[in-house]
Amino acid sequence: MRPTWHDRLQRHAALTAKSQRQHLYLPLIFSLVLVTGPVRADDCAIILKAFETLAVAPSYSQTITMKDTPPMLSIAIGDVLYVNADDKWQKVQLKPGGRLGILKTFVPDAASLKDCSANGSDTLDGKAMTTYTYTPPIPEGMEGLAKGGPQILWVGDTDGLPYRMTTEDIEMTMSYDAVTPPIP
Repeated sequence: MRPTWHDRLQRHAALTAKSQRQHLYLPLIFSLVLVTGPVRADDCAIILKAFETLAVAPSYSQTITMKDTPPMLSIAIGDVLYVNADDKWQKVQLKPGGRLGILKTFVPDAASLKDCSANGSDTLDGKAMTTYTYTPPIPEGMEGLAKGGPQILWVGDTDGLPYRMTTEDIEMTMSYDAVTPPIP
């Protein structure tokens, strides 16, 4: 049966209403993409590269601050880690390349990172940074201990090193200047 004029008019009205709704939603969708930024696989690669660069940096100091606990301090110089526990420094000698091995245990590759996106530019201690949001994997066997969730990472624009990482409960800062061993 051939559609009547009335049927065609109703169909046109329905399509026009649908088109108008789509035009109303498009600016909303567009603004959400602009505000949150697209999730891109290469952002995950940049984040992994920042941590790999940290793992092979000649030296760095790190402070981890968690709610309701004193800050934890550590220093890495080559394959030696110095960890401050209960106001006492301990020295741990790693195998050659051990810092990179530790990283690969927790983040084996860029595909293990999820929801990676660049947030924009920032400045930290006078240095230009790009911030990234991502969700790291929870290592096997630590499912009950580790709390998953998004993290924000500040990566130096000129050197690609991570300088700060935050979660809901943790702040970690890294410094690469004038790092010296705290004990012999």
